[in-house]
Amino acid sequence: MPSRAGAGTATDGGGGTMAIVGAGDFTPHTKPTRLLFLFNSLIGISVMSLTLTCLMQVHAALQRRNVLAVNIHFLSG
Repeated sequence: MPSRAGAGTATDGGGGTMAIVGAGDFTPHTKPTRLLFLFNSLIGISVMSLTLTCLMQVHAALQRRNVLAVNIHFLSG
């Protein structure tokens, strides 16, 4: 009978499999768990790419705002 693991072990397993698929300590052996690991990886990759895209858009908007502010400052003399 497998022992029950705590939240730390679950977080370690989920983070490891999200970062590198199949390189974690936990290997799925049945078809449902393989699908679960695949779904977990797809969700993780999607969240990471959406976060990076959002940060890049915010950075670009801040740069445009700063350029406009500097232009107004120089034009006001």
